[in-house]
Amino acid sequence: MEDPYISREAVAVLGSKIESLFSLETLQEGYHLLNNQAIKHIWIDDFFIVHAILTDDRDYKLQLDLDFFLASECACQTIKHCRHMAAIFFKLYSQHGKPELWLTQVRTSHASTLSPTLAAARSKHMIINEFQELSFESLERWSVMLEKEYDKLYRRSNDRFRIDIFYFTAYKKLCAFADHWEASQVAIFRLYVAIFVLMKAERHFDKLTQDYPHSYYNKVTVDLNDHFLDKIMDAIQRIDTDILHKEQRVYGEAIRDLIRQAEATHSQASFDWVSIQRYVWTHLLFDEIWMSMESEYLVRIVNDPEATPSNASRAAMTATQLYWLLGNDDEAMHLLAHPLISPVHIAASYLEAHYKSGSWERLGKWLSFILPYLRRASADQFHRVLSYWREHSKQTNTEASFRHALMTLLPRSYPQFTDFLLKTHQYEEWVYFHLLNGVTPSKIDRAQLKQVEAEDIHMVLPLYHHAVERQMALRNRVAYRESVKLLKKMKEYYTSVSDSQRFDSFIRELSTRHQRLHAFQEELEKGRLLR
Repeated sequence: MEDPYISREAVAVLGSKIESLFSLETLQEGYHLLNNQAIKHIWIDDFFIVHAILTDDRDYKLQLDLDFFLASECACQTIKHCRHMAAIFFKLYSQHGKPELWLTQVRTSHASTLSPTLAAARSKHMIINEFQELSFESLERWSVMLEKEYDKLYRRSNDRFRIDIFYFTAYKKLCAFADHWEASQVAIFRLYVAIFVLMKAERHFDKLTQDYPHSYYNKVTVDLNDHFLDKIMDAIQRIDTDILHKEQRVYGEAIRDLIRQAEATHSQASFDWVSIQRYVWTHLLFDEIWMSMESEYLVRIVNDPEATPSNASRAAMTATQLYWLLGNDDEAMHLLAHPLISPVHIAASYLEAHYKSGSWERLGKWLSFILPYLRRASADQFHRVLSYWREHSKQTNTEASFRHALMTLLPRSYPQFTDFLLKTHQYEEWVYFHLLNGVTPSKIDRAQLKQVEAEDIHMVLPLYHHAVERQMALRNRVAYRESVKLLKKMKEYYTSVSDSQRFDSFIRELSTRHQRLHAFQEELEKGRLLR
């Protein structure tokens, strides 16, 4: 493979960074690796990242980022700036000069009268200069710097069918600005960058959606959404919220404003900004003052006649979360009545939270709210909500409300309703329910049927009698065969309770009543039910 060409200017810039960040010992080790032909493969991608594989004690893969050197990585993970990176630099440098001469000049510089303290200061100055004095404290410069560097990266990108790779790489490169900050500061900056890059991706797809095949657009937007949601969640988990709410409020407000800006840049969103907003507010910006101000801001959007329906619905969903966090359930429920919102998905998350925390009063309020919408819920949501309702009825002694909910949701709630009747020992009502709805014994849950049989076998007999009559009314041989199967089971029941005489009387009466149905008579003879 032909070695990648890097311009003399780019190599010179890289050399200044290498000299300021690497120890002389590490540089010498890298030079020896070059001479020992340790570099097996080397290439450069469209994002100005040099990839290489070297053999040292084993094979190592590394990435040397020529835009943002501090974003470079090596699989050795021994030190941030390792000899493998140095070897790659010498390989690139060899296209324009002799590596040994460059190394000699560095040795001379290190041997000069420059004190260690001054050397460290110079190194720090070069790092700061590299990032144009971007610091945690210079919050007002973040957006300007990120816009400038992002635009440079975007102009260089020319492969529209690797756009997801571009945004993954852009995030990594931009995060490198904060690599020399404290850990808590890095987390805040990475959260800011993740939202910033995803906002840029939103604008890209908003303008160029038609340029992509539908299947590719769907795949890449889902991948990007999942990737950056993970980055946002990871960053938030590393932020000290107590410090943010008390001493770093300006950074929390900057994140809030950036999300507002992202929401205002599109009409039809490619990404799930509602989930992002809900997570950020729930786990990071849950300050009462912030939430009250934001809910008022969002409600103005909901009520704005100029707002697009999609913007208004997204604002309503986020405002719902804020009102719920503030404990204002009435306002939250009012917003969930927005015609473009599916309340079940959002309300189900509140039910789960109240169920886990044992907030039975609020749980009951949300259960009553969700009942009219529950028929349209997914199977998983439907079963989970009913399990919450069952537990709520136990904890609050409100069995009647659970029964009402189950009856309201019939026929979808049939398994849960019949199970409820048995658990509350309402066996006769269980039988009447199946009789009224014409449920044949073969369609009844076998475990439930056995439970009723164990309680009183006489209670299941009406189910079989009615099932036989319904089969006979169908007037066809298949129905007659099914009738005979039911009759055989009835015979077992009557025999088990020592009442065979009653069964014999019934079968004779049935045979006489339908004596003109020759097919039925044949099936009776085959079943050997007549004596």
